[in-house]
Amino acid sequence: MKKWIIIISVLIVLLVAAFGAWKLLLMPYRLYFKVLSGEMTHEYLTLDMGKKESAKFLKPSNYYSFHFNDPEIRKTFWAEFRLQNISILMPSRHPYLRPQPYLVTRLGGRRLRRTLFGFKVVKAIDDKFKEYLKYEAVGQKSFSLRLNDQKFFKLPIIKKYILSKGETQIWQDMFTRDLSLNSEVEFDVNSLALYMKYSLQELAYNAYLLHLRRYYFPKRSYGFEFNKKNGAGRILIGQTKSFIKEVYYKLNSGRINIFGLSSRKNDESVAFFRDDFFNRIETKDFSFEDKTNTYLNFKNLSRDEQLSSKGYCNLYSDFTMLNRGEEEDFLKKMIQFIERDPDSYYFLEPLYKYALVRYKRTFSLSSQFVVPDEMLKLRRNIDIELEEEAQKLREQKLVEAAKEFETDDEQVDYYLEVGKDDFEDIEDEMSL
Repeated sequence: MKKWIIIISVLIVLLVAAFGAWKLLLMPYRLYFKVLSGEMTHEYLTLDMGKKESAKFLKPSNYYSFHFNDPEIRKTFWAEFRLQNISILMPSRHPYLRPQPYLVTRLGGRRLRRTLFGFKVVKAIDDKFKEYLKYEAVGQKSFSLRLNDQKFFKLPIIKKYILSKGETQIWQDMFTRDLSLNSEVEFDVNSLALYMKYSLQELAYNAYLLHLRRYYFPKRSYGFEFNKKNGAGRILIGQTKSFIKEVYYKLNSGRINIFGLSSRKNDESVAFFRDDFFNRIETKDFSFEDKTNTYLNFKNLSRDEQLSSKGYCNLYSDFTMLNRGEEEDFLKKMIQFIERDPDSYYFLEPLYKYALVRYKRTFSLSSQFVVPDEMLKLRRNIDIELEEEAQKLREQKLVEAAKEFETDDEQVDYYLEVGKDDFEDIEDEMSL
């Protein structure tokens, strides 16, 4: 009897020990499940965005399948132009699509006041223009590994493993790695078997990537993908019935160059632009030679070409590369030159509005010019006091919206989250 008591006692101890060991073995995987579920709250690691929000950041997706590639369309109707630090296609020779400047003044303290240059593609319908595409340079955001954000990532064994990947691989994994391990986000025997194929270091690295996605991606992210050829990523931030809205990321020397793109869905005339931009996106600082070449390109055009979309795009390209102090005089000359073409209002309208906001005048020589912004109620012969009063109201509204920013990163974060509404719902919107 005594012998059986001893045997049973030993079995109980072994069972308790086995159960404890099993629980200890399960612990890292249970914790990883909490990470995937967005329910991780701990002194060393906090990822608590919730299951619904966390699911958006777990794996890349091919969220838009319509692609169109026709080299002849690109060669015949579109041409490459330089806008600030990027070369980009614009429809300078298209039979019915028109390029239109898109100038955004970012406010937020005198030091950070700047103009970011983009463009729209519009189609003439009767006396109005329907928007097909909008490209915008959102700005730059510094990129770092952010190992000091959470104590867990500073643990020597975890930190060493992360650093062994290198910045380039981490950047790519941030867009390409499937953190869900191809399983449903449910912790059960089946998912456990899958999790245990991965080392604890890999699971820790996955948690780190989820942290980076949460930090660098817009909160309103619905899908993302990566181009391995040039290291560019793009993120879906919204869709409507007719439009797809995205931001594009390109890492260059520790800075993320961020661009916004809103394009009409399932339309061949602009669809190829998305893929062309994604495949060729490269950024570099412009030089004096770039500015000289752009001006020479314009001078070498015939008179008819100068007074066409092709000439206007060259002038606009030159304008985006000017130094401070040169802009006002160039803008004045550009507007007054383009006004020689009676059919150029599609290109002039945003230049008028920008000049009015920035310099309190339109620089127009046309007695028929009327500012189309109904809020301003301005005509060519408006009293200067009323013009200044309307301008003050507009600037006050912009400053209130943009707030005061201390750093470039704060400013870009604001426009990614609040300013993302610049990609307004334009289902059936007719501008002008």
